[in-house]
Amino acid sequence: MIELRANLFHDAKATLGECILWDDAESALYWTDIENAILWRHTFAPDADWSGGAPSHYETHHWRLPERLASFALCSRPGWLLLGLASRLALFEPTSGRLIDIAPVEADESRTRVNDGRCDPQGRFVFGMFDQAAEPEAIGHFWRLNADLRLERLPLPRVACANSIAFDTETLRRDEARDDASRTQGQTPADTWLYFADSMTRQIHRCDYFADGRLGRPVPFATLEADESSPDGSTIDRDGGLWNAHWDGSRMVRFDTNGAVSAHVHVAASRLTCATFGGPDRRTLFITSARTGMDSAALAAEPMAGGIFAVRTDFIGMPEHRFSGA
Repeated sequence: MIELRANLFHDAKATLGECILWDDAESALYWTDIENAILWRHTFAPDADWSGGAPSHYETHHWRLPERLASFALCSRPGWLLLGLASRLALFEPTSGRLIDIAPVEADESRTRVNDGRCDPQGRFVFGMFDQAAEPEAIGHFWRLNADLRLERLPLPRVACANSIAFDTETLRRDEARDDASRTQGQTPADTWLYFADSMTRQIHRCDYFADGRLGRPVPFATLEADESSPDGSTIDRDGGLWNAHWDGSRMVRFDTNGAVSAHVHVAASRLTCATFGGPDRRTLFITSARTGMDSAALAAEPMAGGIFAVRTDFIGMPEHRFSGA
């Protein structure tokens, strides 16, 4: 078992830090503070020293948005982002502040808002919903925004709090026996796994994900015990490991492709929300956290809650897929 400890990178004191992404083209780290409707970016110099995990010097910018930003994606069109705002999807150009609405999401359901999301290998944005009621119920859906800006509901179970959306594009490509078996049966083999979770169930699922948009049957991948917290956001490394942030767990956990725990990252904050690999070699794991719902005693015990943390690893992260419809 690998045991790592993350250090505080940026003392953001975010209410609900989330959806952290690394942009190779800009050498920049993006993340959102959902409840404060702020998009943040930290930009690093080309000659920055990453040997200690994350450089101590960087430029920070932020943008206030018209409503809460739950998730977002980099775009193939330089300088643009796809935003998963609470009630809608939109394109955003940070340099000009220009925002172009695409489509409302679940406008007929007042309790849900957009939550976790990520682009698939074909550049389509896959995301899920969150029921904002005091006792969340599985009333929302998983959705996909295609390159032609058509929004479609995915054939996955309804969800109370969608999380852990990630795509493993490497493991199945190395599985030649699986490919041969599929072709023998006259099927086109899937070359991607989609991971997703409903945090309220404490279970992460996985299914085959095809280039033409079809999904295989979801199967349980990993289950967190009741005293281990809930699964939040995830990221994938080059070896197919799924790194999941544990809400109320004070740690990241790496699951191998069989669902076995192979690494822990301990963090001085309990409410961890999401992670990404960054830096020029994508070996530094960045982790977001939250302060929401914590009383004064809890915040006094966790002064770094809501911060962004970083740790150097021996693993290499995968580059983010970009939305192709911008």
